[in-house]
This record gives sequence, C-alpha cells and structure tokens, in this order.
Amino acid sequence: MTNKASRTVRKQIPEPVIPEEPPLDVRCLCPKCSNLFSPEEIGGAYLNRLCPSCGTALSETAYDERARAICESLNGIEEKLSSEKAEAEKWKKRCHGKLYAWIPILKRYADRKLRAIEETLGDIRADKLDSWRDLGALALSRYYTGEWYLRTGFPLERTVIDPFKLVPEYSAAGAWRLPAGYGDVAGMTAEFEVFQKVLEKVRDVSSPFYQAQLLPNLYFPREPSNRGERALWDQVDLIVATRQAAFVLEVKSRKGVSVTAFKPFEAVGINGTKETAALTQNSRHAVAFADICPKYPFESVYEQLVFTRLDSFETDEAGFVDNVNVSVAECGNYSMTHASGCDVRSFVDAIETECEKLPPIMDQQQLDRLGEALVTTYGDLNQKRGRLHVQRIKNMR
Repeated sequence: MTNKASRTVRKQIPEPVIPEEPPLDVRCLCPKCSNLFSPEEIGGAYLNRLCPSCGTALSETAYDERARAICESLNGIEEKLSSEKAEAEKWKKRCHGKLYAWIPILKRYADRKLRAIEETLGDIRADKLDSWRDLGALALSRYYTGEWYLRTGFPLERTVIDPFKLVPEYSAAGAWRLPAGYGDVAGMTAEFEVFQKVLEKVRDVSSPFYQAQLLPNLYFPREPSNRGERALWDQVDLIVATRQAAFVLEVKSRKGVSVTAFKPFEAVGINGTKETAALTQNSRHAVAFADICPKYPFESVYEQLVFTRLDSFETDEAGFVDNVNVSVAECGNYSMTHASGCDVRSFVDAIETECEKLPPIMDQQQLDRLGEALVTTYGDLNQKRGRLHVQRIKNMR
C-alpha cells in the first residue's frame, strides 16, 4: 500500500484576489455641440461613434479640427494679451510722470484707464484659461471616445492596482499626444500607438484594408502546463482582421535598443544578441487564433512582430516570409541592408502590400460580425482578465 505521506504534492497555485478599482468617472466633450457625456452613452458603432446629443461623428479628425481652431484663437488671445500689457505699462509710466502727479484730473483719468485695462486683462486671461481647459477636455475625450478605448476599456488612470496616471494633451500647434509612461504602462501605450497607425489606414477608403476589424487586447484560453495550476490565457496585443487575411501582431517597446531582423525571421538580434522569445510568442498567438477562428484558413493567418521606440533597426526584407514579418512602427532613420534600392517600410506598409496580393475570403458583413463576436467573447472591456492574468503570472514566479 502506498504511503500517502510520501507522495509528491505539486505546488498549488492560489487563485489571486484582485482588489476592485473605483468606477471610472469620465465626462467626454463633444467637439461640435460641447455637451458632456460618459463613454457608455456614446452612440453608433465601430468606426462610426456618435455624440448622444447631436449625432456628430466622434472621430479623431473632429477632435483635432476643434483643437486647432482653439489653438488659432489662443494665438489671437496672446496677441491681445501682449497689446493690453503694453498699454498698461504705458499708462503706468504716465501716472508716475510729473504732469499727471500735479494735475488731479489727469491722475484720475489715468487711474480709470488703468482699471479698465486691468479688467480687460482679467477677461483675456480668463478666456485663455477656458481655452486651455477646453483643450484638455478635448484631449481626454479624444482618447475615451476612440476605438482603442471602446475595444479595450483601458483607462488613463488607476488608483488601486499598480497606480498610474496618463494625461493626454494638445500642443499649442494642435497636435495630440499621449505620454509613453513607464513599465507595463509603456507597453500599453506602445500598443496604442501601433493601433492608431493601423486605424488611419482602416479609415482610408483607398487602403486595401479599409474597414478592417481591429481587435486589440484579446485573451485566448490556454491549458496550464502543470496540474494544480490555474488556467492561463494568451494575451494577444492586436489582430488586424481583413476580408483577405488576419494579421496577428505582437508589439515590443524597446527604447534605446538596436534590433536586426534578417530573413527567414527565425530570430532577431537585440543589441547583438540573438533572441527567439518574441517570435515564438507571436507564433503561439497566431496558432491560438487559427484554432479559435477557423473562418481564416491557417495559411491566411500572418505573424507580425512590431518594434517601437528603437534606437536603430536593420532588416533585409520588408515583406512577409512564410507568413512572418518583423518590422517597426515608424520608419525614422532605420536602414534596409542586403537589399539594394529598397527602403525600410513600417509594419503597416508590409500588411498593405500583402493584402493587395490576396483574394477576399469573406464579405464585409461577415467580417463585421466576426469582429464583434471576437471582441465580445475574448475582449477585456472590464479589465478583469488582464489584472487576473498578470497576478497569476506573478504567483507562479
């Protein structure tokens, strides 16, 4: 009889307890009617989000146009402010002059003039403050009404779990930006940047993946490797689902790093050291997607490893090799080696070029239904899967 006490007992991985974040309290500003609303009240559908009050399309373009108009008005406000300040200085000097000091009626007139100028300056400063507040509200609203947030639920602030805060902003020239952040947040903002670059093409009627379904931050179930472990997921950064094919993207933020990627893309060089982990991870995600979504034949599922924020990037192939490509989010000053006459292309260019070669395997309605079903089933709009996934991984270490 076997002694139970002598049996090897596998380590039981405890189910993590995830504290709750307070409910999101965000009010979005319509770029046209200026009414306020919560993200949950947004009307319309994917690629056509609408203001619940006036029905205006809540696109990045609409917010940017309103922001640029405010920036132009701010230039006029600054000119008025400078002019009134100069006028105030002029009358202050007159008040201290002998003539105004000796003649009471002139002194009273100068005092009234100065008070009027100070009131005008106060009004101008208030207008300036209101304009900057509007810019801040527009910058925040641009994020929370965008497709990324509405398909990921990723907030710009957390106060309980790994607290952080990101503040989007418009520059004085009307350019919108989201800070990169640090640690895990930097990874999220890198994925956001990649998403936005694809979104520009998805909205472009001339692009081969016009109206593609962008599926960010999906969680596919994965069997645990050992008994006693809780089930895990494969967290997929982004899937670009087109009528022709599906592109499974793995995004890596590597600030200040040099990367080399030569065909057949079996490894990448990270500061001169060969690594395969990112490519293996990308491949596993592509296989998981192919299993979950048989509407795409396996040969129509592509693996795309995207690096961002690099110091340098070199490759000898801009396109896909055996359905695999390694590229960058932005071309910058990166170089193409061993391929004379070629320029390095971003990952978006690689996807566009591949899409142009492929015949459609489904129509737009089928693609739209598929996209909504995948987001509903495997998305993480309440952010619970992501927090649980991270905590489980920590417990296993």
